[in-house]
Amino acid sequence: MRARSCGPSGRLTTRCGRSTASAARPSRGRSRRSRSWARASSRTLWSARGNPSRSSRSYAAASSTCRPAPRSAGCSSRSPRSAPQARSRRKRRPLSTHDATRARFAATADRIAALQERRAGELAARVGEFVPVSGEERALDAGAGTGALAFALAPLVREVVAVELVPEQIERGRAKAPPNVSFVEGDAAKLDFERASFDLAGTLRTLHHVPRPELVIAELTRVTRSGGLLLVVDQIAPTDPLAALDLNRFERARDPSHTRALADVDLRQLFEANSLVLLKAEFVRESRELDPYLDLAGCEGKAREQAKSLAPPDYTAELGWYLLRRP
Repeated sequence: MRARSCGPSGRLTTRCGRSTASAARPSRGRSRRSRSWARASSRTLWSARGNPSRSSRSYAAASSTCRPAPRSAGCSSRSPRSAPQARSRRKRRPLSTHDATRARFAATADRIAALQERRAGELAARVGEFVPVSGEERALDAGAGTGALAFALAPLVREVVAVELVPEQIERGRAKAPPNVSFVEGDAAKLDFERASFDLAGTLRTLHHVPRPELVIAELTRVTRSGGLLLVVDQIAPTDPLAALDLNRFERARDPSHTRALADVDLRQLFEANSLVLLKAEFVRESRELDPYLDLAGCEGKAREQAKSLAPPDYTAELGWYLLRRP
């Protein structure tokens, strides 16, 4: 049955089974309120154009502050740096190409090569005892210097690639390299090799010259095949924080290329961060005479005096030897 009713607007509405008068009633009230609000708003805006009140001026000021500033071409709203700051960031050099490191090793390449020759037999014997090899491995020496570790590995493996950053060091190393050792100029913190390129990767006395040693460990892990070995040998800082601070202060005064010697616990954390399995670790103490040690770094003048004032009595350095396997 259809019910017919006349709504408040005078129109006849029809629905099945019920009247629509109740549904149509509120529409007229809303339209009246809407029309009255529109007239009031128009009067307010018209008066604001002729003589703006305090509230309208406040509203205009608030609106202008909320409006986003126009973005200049080539700039992002998320980086409000000025142009000179942006240029300075673009000119920043890689951390591993440390000027002090390159200058120091370029100036002392001959002294380092001579020291390497005197210690070659001792180093080769220790590497042969510490690292198990079959003779068919392709090995990497990262941060090779004049090739101390590369030359010690050469009789034990099929091939050794020595990566060094300083050209003067590479020149000295190539002059005396065995046939199965090749030198490549490169950065130990950014190796130019594919993944799993080597069966054995090592670094000798390099980490304390690198601003970010974690990058070197990560790169050695990357270029070593699964099941391959890593050899890390470096100077170890004392576990006592104050003693470690004194040691690093002396080493930096002696050699500006020194960044920081890590403690044993710090190195183990780097190994764990790269999922490396520690097979064995040994620690060797080296007694060092102060004057020859300063001569090796080319420490002269006021820097030498400062280093002597900071030198610990009866200085004995500790080397950590770590053999690891990549899972």
